[in-house]
Amino acid sequence: MNAFKNWNTRKNREFVILALIFVGVINILQIGCLSRFVFHLPCPFCGMSRAWISFLNLNISDALYFHPLFWLAPLYVMVLADWINSKRSQKLLFILTTVFVVVFLYRAIFLYIP
Repeated sequence: MNAFKNWNTRKNREFVILALIFVGVINILQIGCLSRFVFHLPCPFCGMSRAWISFLNLNISDALYFHPLFWLAPLYVMVLADWINSKRSQKLLFILTTVFVVVFLYRAIFLYIP
C-alpha cells in the first residue's frame, strides 16, 4: 500500500517514540484517559486498553464490548504516523477518525460504557 511506503522515515520513528514516551508517562502517573482526567468525559478511544487486554486474553466478546473498533487501532496509529507524507493517508485518517467519532457518539448517547 503506497500510504505506508514512508513508514520507516526518521520523522515517523520519532513520532512513534514520542507517542510511546507520552503513553508511558501517562501510565506512570496513573492518569489514564486524558479526556476523562481533564474534562471528566470519555474520549473516542476510551475502553481501548481494556479491549486489547481482553483480546490478548482471547476474550473477543469482552474486547468488542469495551471498544468495538479496537482492531482498527494499529492501522490508525500507522496512518497517523504517515499522514504528513501522503494525501492517501490524510484521506484514510479522516475516514478512520470519522468512524471512531461516530461510534463514540453512538456509545455515548445509547450505551455509555465507562
